[in-house]
Amino acid sequence: MIERFNRYWKDEGIVIRSTDLGERDRLVTLFTRGRGKIKALAKGSRKVGNRFGASLDIFNYSEFMFYSGAGMPILMQGLIKFSYRDLVSSLKKWLEGNYLLYLLDRCWQWEKPEERLLERVLYFWEVILKKGEDAYPSFLQFKLDLAFYLGINPHLGSCVVCNKTIEGETYWSNLEGGVICPYCAREIREKVVLPQDLRAILRYLSSRGNSSSLKLSSPQFESLDKILSDYLSYEVGDKIGSWYDFQSHYQEIAFSS
Repeated sequence: MIERFNRYWKDEGIVIRSTDLGERDRLVTLFTRGRGKIKALAKGSRKVGNRFGASLDIFNYSEFMFYSGAGMPILMQGLIKFSYRDLVSSLKKWLEGNYLLYLLDRCWQWEKPEERLLERVLYFWEVILKKGEDAYPSFLQFKLDLAFYLGINPHLGSCVVCNKTIEGETYWSNLEGGVICPYCAREIREKVVLPQDLRAILRYLSSRGNSSSLKLSSPQFESLDKILSDYLSYEVGDKIGSWYDFQSHYQEIAFSS
C-alpha cells in the first residue's frame, strides 16, 4: 500500500533492472505493489557506503521511499525486507530467476499495479528456486498470467473464428488470438499446428491449474514456450524472447567475458 505525505511516498517491491547513469547514479526500473512498473532515479547509489545498501540489487524485496518532483520520481531510501539472493547460487538459477523480470519488463505497461504478478515472482523465487523444482511450467504459467492481466488472454476452448467445438486437428493463430479449427484454418495464412497434448496443457494452465505439479517433456515446453512468446510479441508489439533465446543470450555473454 502506498503511503503519501506531501511529495514523499513509500511503496514495496522489486528491482526489475537498473542502468548506470554517470559516475554516481542509477536509473532503476521497479515493480511495486502500489504503482506497478515504474522508473526512478537513485542519486548517489553507485557511491561506496550509499544509503541504499543492497536494496537496489535484483532478488531482493524492499521498501522504498520516493520523492515526486516535477519529473521522474527520486528514490530517497531503500530497505531490504526479504532477500532471495542466496537461492541463485548458479548461473542456471540466476537466469531462471531473472527470466520473469525480463518478461515483466518487456510486456507490462508503466504504472499499472498488479499485485498478483508480483506475488507470482516472489513465489517463484521462494518456492520453485528454493526447492529446485522444474521452472518450465512456471514460465508458461507466467506468460499466460501476463496475457490474462493485460486483457489479451488467448482463446483455448472452441474455435476462435466460428466458435464450434474442435474435434481432432487444431491450429494456433496469433492474428485470431487462439485456437482455430481445420475448416477456418484454410482461410488463415499464418498459423501453426497445435497438437492435442499441447492444447490440453495450455487449457490446464489457463484454468489456474497447479503448474508445479505439471510434468513437461523438453519438446513440449519448447513448442509451447515459442508459441506463447510469439503471441505476446504480436500483442504487445515488441520482441519477447523465449526461454531458449534468453538463456542463450546471457550464456554467450558469460562465456565470452
